[in-house]
Amino acid sequence: RIALLGSPRTGSQSLYDFIANHLSFDNYINGMEHLIIIWRHDVGLEQLDTIFFLNHKNSFYKTFIDEVHIPSIFQSDLKSYWDWFFGYFDKIILLDRIDKVSQSESFLYHNKQSNLKSWHKKEYYNLSNITKLEIEDLVNKLSVESQKLFEYSQIGYPYSFMKTFTPKNKNKIIEMFEYIGITLDDELYKKYILSSKLKVRKTLI
Repeated sequence: RIALLGSPRTGSQSLYDFIANHLSFDNYINGMEHLIIIWRHDVGLEQLDTIFFLNHKNSFYKTFIDEVHIPSIFQSDLKSYWDWFFGYFDKIILLDRIDKVSQSESFLYHNKQSNLKSWHKKEYYNLSNITKLEIEDLVNKLSVESQKLFEYSQIGYPYSFMKTFTPKNKNKIIEMFEYIGITLDDELYKKYILSSKLKVRKTLI
């Protein structure tokens, strides 16, 4: 049971796809942060039910640390959610981004777009409709989330930044895969790390 826990605009979708494609033939149940909106319908649930997860030994789930992405059945008891989360998943990867200003600008830009597909496209951001105060407020929020992720890393979970997942750091990628117990597939490595189309963005710091 593997989880990818982080903040938005850290390249988590790219890393999720990279890992999920390694698990696609191993009877894994894969889910993302919008699980409580979309994926629950696919599995016939009106809300995320932890019993569903408990019936599957092999699961890979990507989620964010902010409260918006916490399942509705835990909204009134956050402590119980995190107790369940860290008790259920065997391997947890923590993912963050160092440059909080760029992270905030990226999130605010895409959040104001009407096209959901824009979230995973490389773009030059037009920040004319984003105020300095909005950026500062989000930087503060993301900094608090980073502190939480760092605290979780002190328990023993690997704490990574997207600059790790570049060709020159292949050994770091191998170490992560060894941690979660899977073997790096060279073809998928070429597709998601080396290619110009699906690679984890190397510009993130």
